[in-house]
Amino acid sequence: MQVQMSAKLFKDIVSVIDPYVQDAVRFRFKEGLEILVADYSLTTMAQVIVPMESFEEYEVSEQIHWMPIDKMKEVVRAFGQKDTITMNIDQGKVTLKTGRLKRTFATMGAATGPTAMPRVRGENTVIVPMEAVRSAVKMIKTVGDEVEFMYDGRLLVFAEKGADAAVTMIPPEDIISAEVPDGQFHSRYDPEFLEYALKPIHKDVEDITLVIGSDLPIYLEYSTEKMHVTAVVAPRIHHE
Repeated sequence: MQVQMSAKLFKDIVSVIDPYVQDAVRFRFKEGLEILVADYSLTTMAQVIVPMESFEEYEVSEQIHWMPIDKMKEVVRAFGQKDTITMNIDQGKVTLKTGRLKRTFATMGAATGPTAMPRVRGENTVIVPMEAVRSAVKMIKTVGDEVEFMYDGRLLVFAEKGADAAVTMIPPEDIISAEVPDGQFHSRYDPEFLEYALKPIHKDVEDITLVIGSDLPIYLEYSTEKMHVTAVVAPRIHHE
């Protein structure tokens, strides 16, 4: 099999999966590329979809490979942003090359990891400016070992730890779109795992879609010019 892509696209892919500390990442080639990655606890995971038209060349039948993330990061450091990368996979060996450089490494055997996205999904969808979410993330880093998303016409992101607390509000006029059949929702998450999902989002992404329900996983979805990313974080459930 052989595919060809820009080095920038390859770097963007690696930046999304880098926060997840799995050793191996599942690459599925079928009319494009689907990547699934999760942290070891399976608290958070991400799916990257790269459609066939995002590749400069695509000659591959349907197949699955487990790729070592450390080797992929080495390639990102070696190749320039303007390079075009040709990827060949044959008999368990991956070759990545440009006109001037070449890197070869072995794929990994079938690893323990996700093979599909979770099916549990809330019915509430809120689209908000990415910059507003980035502001909430900054707040989460400084205050709180738990973060709560609440909606009552406004989107509230609340964090607290002991006596310290902070809240970020996205008012109705700043919400791009909201479909909330439940009328309102609230759900709590671990900020460390939320950061896995939010940290690699490129600065050019203008808005993000949150799919959420009370005490359900939160889905964070966004698109770039070449790929679509869905990250999901499991909730923290508090039993009264």
